[in-house]
Amino acid sequence: MAPPPGEDLHKNMEILPILKFEEKIVEVVDANSVVVIIGETGSGKSTQLSQILHRRGYTKNGIIGVTQPRRVAAVSVARRVALELDVHLGEEVGYAIRFEDRTSRKTRIKYLTDGCLLRESLSNPELSHYSVIILDEAHERSLNTDILLGLMKRLIKTRSTNLKVLVTSATLDGLKVSNFFSSCPVLNIPGTLYPVEKIYSTESPASYLESSLKTALGFSTFHNG
Repeated sequence: MAPPPGEDLHKNMEILPILKFEEKIVEVVDANSVVVIIGETGSGKSTQLSQILHRRGYTKNGIIGVTQPRRVAAVSVARRVALELDVHLGEEVGYAIRFEDRTSRKTRIKYLTDGCLLRESLSNPELSHYSVIILDEAHERSLNTDILLGLMKRLIKTRSTNLKVLVTSATLDGLKVSNFFSSCPVLNIPGTLYPVEKIYSTESPASYLESSLKTALGFSTFHNG
């Protein structure tokens, strides 16, 4: 008998490392305006943080906005979260990128590029319809991300309604960001979904792409053959 639709999806979600820290994350977010979360690649931070805060009621008075440095990431992560929540993309979960806005009045979790959030701040300086803003992949350090960090620092002090800000990354120097936000707490989420093995070349290849492809195919053949 075939498993019910979505069963494998929920099994995969259950083993995401970040879900083991849900209670701790909510406890720290409840008590602080800004939290830095350092989570390894594969920990589930991009897809699960918004859902954790949604489950805990943070969308009752506003939208959870999650910035991504690239349009492809904003779209793909929004699709994944909509799939996990079993909702239509563009309704409870949506995304906004340049020249495309798939959100509605129902949207409670919104993935968008950092550029889109900056443009929204021009017409709505307090970003008043957001209850939580998650700056994901903050280590990429684009000009937009740096401006947003400064904007968030100002908003948490001046906005009339409460705002929660989460700064997340796999490789960011959490202490520096914490100091920027007046020593806000830093949470480290260990663990990856799958084991990762690093392989180093003994000499500089003529073509990095070709060498990487040959190494990956050879490694796969060795382990599966």
